[in-house]
Amino acid sequence: MQATFLFALAGLAVPLIIHMIHGWQTRHVQLGTTRFLSELLRETARRRKLKRWLLLSLRLMCVALLALLFARPYLMAEQPGKTRKLAVFLIDQSASMALRSDGARLVDQAVSRVKELAAPLEGESEIQMAFFDTGVRTPPVNEVTTNIKIEELKGPEALFAATSDTAALNWAREICEKSPAVERDVYLFTDLQRSGLDWIEGAAFPKGVRVHVEDLGREGVNNVAVVEALPAKTLLRPGEGTTIAVTLFNYGPFELADVPVQLTLKQGARTVHREEKVSLPPGQATELEIPTAALAAGRWEGAVVVEVEDDLTFDNRFTLALLSARQQQVLLVDGARDQTGSYPESFFLERAISVAKSGETSAESPFAVRTVFYQEGGLPDLKEFDIVVLANVGAVSKAAAQSLAQFVESGGGLLVTTGDRMTPAAVQPLREAGLAPGELLGVSRSTDLPFHWEDWDKNTTLLAPFSDPQSGDLSRLSFSAYSRFSVDPGTRVLARFPDQDPAMTDHALGRGRMVWFLSSCDRSWGDWTRSRLFLPLVHQMLGDLAHLTGGGPIQFHRLDDWEVVLDPQTASEAPRPGIVESQGRWHVFNPNERESETERCTAKELADRFRFEIQDPATSVSLQTAAVIPAVGLESRRDEIWPWCALVLVGLLGLEWFVGNRTTA
Repeated sequence: MQATFLFALAGLAVPLIIHMIHGWQTRHVQLGTTRFLSELLRETARRRKLKRWLLLSLRLMCVALLALLFARPYLMAEQPGKTRKLAVFLIDQSASMALRSDGARLVDQAVSRVKELAAPLEGESEIQMAFFDTGVRTPPVNEVTTNIKIEELKGPEALFAATSDTAALNWAREICEKSPAVERDVYLFTDLQRSGLDWIEGAAFPKGVRVHVEDLGREGVNNVAVVEALPAKTLLRPGEGTTIAVTLFNYGPFELADVPVQLTLKQGARTVHREEKVSLPPGQATELEIPTAALAAGRWEGAVVVEVEDDLTFDNRFTLALLSARQQQVLLVDGARDQTGSYPESFFLERAISVAKSGETSAESPFAVRTVFYQEGGLPDLKEFDIVVLANVGAVSKAAAQSLAQFVESGGGLLVTTGDRMTPAAVQPLREAGLAPGELLGVSRSTDLPFHWEDWDKNTTLLAPFSDPQSGDLSRLSFSAYSRFSVDPGTRVLARFPDQDPAMTDHALGRGRMVWFLSSCDRSWGDWTRSRLFLPLVHQMLGDLAHLTGGGPIQFHRLDDWEVVLDPQTASEAPRPGIVESQGRWHVFNPNERESETERCTAKELADRFRFEIQDPATSVSLQTAAVIPAVGLESRRDEIWPWCALVLVGLLGLEWFVGNRTTA
């Protein structure tokens, strides 16, 4: 592919010249002290000569392979008779392709057309096929022949995602660039929805690729969509209600009067139902608010539904979720054996958590705290608590450590603050139960200036609010001492002191998580408890364990964010509207509102966006690219063999080093 690099083969003369120089004959002088070695030298001369020729051959092959490596050779006839033609089929599977025309869905009509065109090409052409919406999804292939099962091809049963022509055409362009086929055709089956253009200028196809667009859409589509339905609050107290702000849009050309809009929420056997009627002017958005009744404790799931007959039904429903729950129950365990002293460890923590005096709890606080002092008898029953805070507890019994481990594994949260009582021996039972972030190495104490946080993770939901210095600069917190830990694998360091010592860690156990604050929460190890950041930081640590940070326990998303929001195991499922639980949060997914838009573009607009030239403007069905020819040798081919050249070159270099070290000069 880059034949000019073959001129580097002239470098083969270098090893030959070196070999000839070392082969020059010199005058022989007989010395009495060496004449007895002549017989031995004659016996080894032939062996040395063979080694030198072998070494020369290896060096010549290394130079030749290096030149071939940059010239990038490829195989012309990797599959004789089968790679002269390439056909790439792209089928739009966005939500708008569920529209029916002549009694069949548009996506099913596209599949039928693909079967008609692909059947004659089987056996003599390479066929690539994919469905696309916001991404590209290829159908299953035959495990033996790696061919697509065209006869088994069928359209998806449910269509919800938005359209992205850019994703589909970029995928097809990459296949065409890598293919060695002489004839390359791309067939695009879509409804030419304007929202699918992405408004991103697409890259041009290689010269000679023929792109065919078949318009399956239809004009005059009537559609009413629930664009958005968001609650004023997603986290409620039992007996509290809220309002749902609903936005409707009438994309049709006619006004609709007295359209029923229904809100339904369910929790177990309980149901809340509300209905409003609204008039929808054509081409405009309409907003209304639907109040809910007082909701009992529990997670309420439901939807806002507009009862109207239109051509597209996927956007007539907007999924909802609300959580009605009591305050998070926090057990604060103080390490002191009695309450002697003016300020026990729990003094500042209890008031920060409850936002009230000792023994009281503010209604505005998301937490209700109960304070106990650790005794040898262990811990109280943890079933009634959501979070446990160990405030410089020191040594806990193995039974108490196992009880805490079971509490965290079942989904509870654990916050640990250190102090003078937290010694390596005291941490050992917690570490054996999997609750400690690592090994406690000792205590670092300041001798002159106090310690400050040097760095913290601004992307984590716990510390994200402090990423802006105007919201609170965590580097202003001062400490006179802190516990030094060497963290275990799997422990995430959220903040660090100077010398990269951890200041705050986070790790998981089962369904729950643990946060360790590696300093005390009284005034023995610093004055940070007097800082204005003390209360918000304590609430962030507890709130993150209770999934109240980062948007709260219930979060609303569009289907486009399915793979971004969910963990890989859950994201492997097909995106669809609904509620998915992941890592202690409930994610509510709804279709993208731009897929509800019924405006269509023309084939010429699509061609201009992706640098096509229309062959027949009258039909606007067949398009051919008029792209600039890429630089020869810069494109990638799937039949290149330069990786094998590189692999052999590495092996020859190793063999040359081995032979060279055993060949005498």
